[in-house]
Amino acid sequence: KRAKGNRTELRAQKELEADGWKVQRCGYRRFQQNDFWGLWDLCAIKPNQTLLVQTKTNQKPSKEYINKLL
Repeated sequence: KRAKGNRTELRAQKELEADGWKVQRCGYRRFQQNDFWGLWDLCAIKPNQTLLVQTKTNQKPSKEYINKLL
């Protein structure tokens, strides 16, 4: 189950890095929150730009989840 999510995160990371972003992935910790602030899987940085990324593997995000991000 976790391997599928790792593949999705790694694919997103590689695409961002190919576009010139420096990317930090949030590592997996058993029994702890695994995202940055419970919201994002990746933090990408370019000069004067920051991008926070949430990857999804199995389903589209719910309306409640989208509202939480806004």
